[in-house]
Amino acid sequence: MAENNVEPEHEWSDRALDTAEDTLVAMETLLATLRAFEDVLRQQEMSIASSTEYCDNFCQALMHYAGSRNSMEHGLPLLEVYCLSINCFAAARSHLTAESDRVALVLKRLALSCFELLLSVPENEIPYEAWLQFHHSVQSAHDTLLQYGSTDLQALLQITGEGGAWSNPVLTSLLTGQPTNTEEVDAYISLEGEGFMEMRVKHLEKMGEVAKAVVLAKACTECSFISNQATFRQTCVSLLCHLLPNEEAIMEISRLDCKDVLEITCNLETEGEENTAFILCTTFLTQQLQQQSLYCSWELTLLWSKLQRRIDPSLMSLLERCLQLGAIAKTVHHLLYLVRVIQTEAEEMGVPASVELCVKALQLPKHDDSETRISVCKTVSCLLPDDLEVLRACLLTEFLLGPCQEVFGCLEELYLRPDQKYDQENEVIPNSLRCELLLALKAYWPFDPEFWDWKTLKYHCSSLLGLVPESEGEEEEVVVKQEVVNQPVAQEITVKVESEQNRINGSLDSHEQQDTKPSSNLRESQGESETKKHKFSCKICKRTVIDSQIIHHSKRHAKDNCHPCPVCLEKFKSRKDLVPHMKEHIPSVHTTKQR
Repeated sequence: MAENNVEPEHEWSDRALDTAEDTLVAMETLLATLRAFEDVLRQQEMSIASSTEYCDNFCQALMHYAGSRNSMEHGLPLLEVYCLSINCFAAARSHLTAESDRVALVLKRLALSCFELLLSVPENEIPYEAWLQFHHSVQSAHDTLLQYGSTDLQALLQITGEGGAWSNPVLTSLLTGQPTNTEEVDAYISLEGEGFMEMRVKHLEKMGEVAKAVVLAKACTECSFISNQATFRQTCVSLLCHLLPNEEAIMEISRLDCKDVLEITCNLETEGEENTAFILCTTFLTQQLQQQSLYCSWELTLLWSKLQRRIDPSLMSLLERCLQLGAIAKTVHHLLYLVRVIQTEAEEMGVPASVELCVKALQLPKHDDSETRISVCKTVSCLLPDDLEVLRACLLTEFLLGPCQEVFGCLEELYLRPDQKYDQENEVIPNSLRCELLLALKAYWPFDPEFWDWKTLKYHCSSLLGLVPESEGEEEEVVVKQEVVNQPVAQEITVKVESEQNRINGSLDSHEQQDTKPSSNLRESQGESETKKHKFSCKICKRTVIDSQIIHHSKRHAKDNCHPCPVCLEKFKSRKDLVPHMKEHIPSVHTTKQR
């Protein structure tokens, strides 16, 4: 029906509605155009095609007269244009079929355009007579459209009846922080619908009323009548980011679900709002670190690192930000996530920062989380694979946290390697950081094996595995001075107390002493049968120790000039004084001396 189309007058498209005469002429021209469209429609049989054609022509004519006008400069003339358009469309509704989706779409857009105009034009600039005329036009059109089941003008009718776009009492209470009834708020939001609410939020944001926009968006998010709550949630969160560093905004963001934050952040990034996405991600991640929450924490940390690199490609900036986040982290997991990010993005350049975060992880208060501490040790080993001393310290710590045969075997292999001198000229990390790392690892050790050889360390590690330690071949020497009557020189006899050779049958080897002139007492001891071993309970550490190990065990509790006896707690100034005393506690040795 192209030949029947009525073309609107084009001379008004480039002219502003500056005078009352211009407005009157424009309105008459628009009215004539719309009525011509209606006449053509009436001549046709009602169909989807005719209804669609009318709606298209209607929108084209309205855009021709109103689309180029500024609502702030031409508010009143535009209001008259929309008033006329609503009446014309209502008059033509009887010849339109609802089967055409354009009919409902035009009504919806017409209502939204009118509402947008009401939001943009200050209420005091619209004369009462014009406002009343507009209300009556909407009322008349609404009554007509109701006959066809359309309620698209219901919200607009209520707004015009209340005397302004912001005059609703429920809305006023909500935006001013006054007490509100949830049911009343939901009913109000349901009446206006998602379109009007979305326009209100955007208008408040545009006018700088961000806090009020947040309140309204949040109310829509919580309203069960809103089908697209996710859109309002994203809008609300985005607005909260604009309020930062406001404490209330931070608390609101921290209450969000991490999965929602991830989704909103990705949506904002897709929509080109990378800065807002980064602010949101950083704020929520910071709250997670402080609250020690691990829910979706790795995904959040990874997303944060990608946004950080996009906002600032500098690796140094990434390392600095990771260290800043690490400073407030309170869990080993969070620190390891940051290390993982650094190694992914910075590799060798990030080793010092990664080690620093690992030291922080080792220094956190110790809880029942041996597995995470072991993960830190393994991470450090991967970061510093060429530092033998650090590797030994990491593996020893790992073993002490979770003794197992596999780690013990690896530990033995490391200690059997030739010692290496630390090369400070080619250091991967600063020496001060390396020392801090070693101290952090040693804090987990129940002993200090700095001057031990592998045999001694192996002895202690085997005990932790519950294995029978092999003989260390250590011998405690006691110099017994035996004074002989009528002889000017005392004869010194060295008594050697050897560690047990056979742990399976629990026997003690005979104590043999070789001398050029052995005494009769010592000859008798050579033929004495093996005695059954005796067990002691160390009164210092409460461990059970067999008689042949008790003297060696006493070394563990020795300090400077204090050598306590683990059997009776008597203290001696030197080990030379302690050993003879402890012999008195060992049944086999004590019996030998008496004989």
